[in-house]
Amino acid sequence: MKNSLFFLIVFFSICSVYGINDKIFSPGSSSALTLSQFLSYGNSALGDELLMEFANIYIEEAKLEGINWDIAFVQMCLETGFLKFGGLVDYGQNNFCGLGSFDSKKGASFSTIRDGVRAHIQHLKAYSTTEDLKGELLDPRFYFVKRGSAETVHDLAGKWAEDPKYGVKLVSLLKRMSYIDSDPVVLKAEIPVGFEPAKVAVEYVSEEVLPEVNVEKTEIDTPGNDTKVLFVKKSWVR
Repeated sequence: MKNSLFFLIVFFSICSVYGINDKIFSPGSSSALTLSQFLSYGNSALGDELLMEFANIYIEEAKLEGINWDIAFVQMCLETGFLKFGGLVDYGQNNFCGLGSFDSKKGASFSTIRDGVRAHIQHLKAYSTTEDLKGELLDPRFYFVKRGSAETVHDLAGKWAEDPKYGVKLVSLLKRMSYIDSDPVVLKAEIPVGFEPAKVAVEYVSEEVLPEVNVEKTEIDTPGNDTKVLFVKKSWVR
């Protein structure tokens, strides 16, 4: 026992890569905390207050119009590079989905974050259903859309963006965000001295999932001289 120490390792069971809700006009399922954590993984420079502000506004505005806030949020992350921007649209425009940004045009601008989010949600509603808006129209391109022409994220390819893999990219982001919501199971394990204990292990579903969550294999000895293979998320290693 003196050559080893006890440490709690948190195993996160990754949810199945299947079962992702790709329907735009439907409720989301993620909490504001999950959305904020997902955004922070892509942009660690954002403060906690701003992260939660974006998360809460997206949920509130999406609920108002019946739009899937998970889809809207990951689309914002894709379109803005997790709010790093760098394309035609600048941060100060509060344009979080590239509205009107094409052919070297910078696109629409909005006075507040909420107005920009509302316009984004309304544009998704224009594509996904023929139902009327609940809130005041802020989307300047709402009536340029063929109403109800994109029920799922895959239908947005060639419409919202020219990229034929646009829907696939959105689904990939939805999968990654779903891992955050996995329920933790805490187990007690004996770790050899010298092994860095400040690691969080990830229990995997299949080898195919590993690149999606940015993990690497780590082998440690466990009680009974068995070898346990852990899948440690690189960004969680201190």
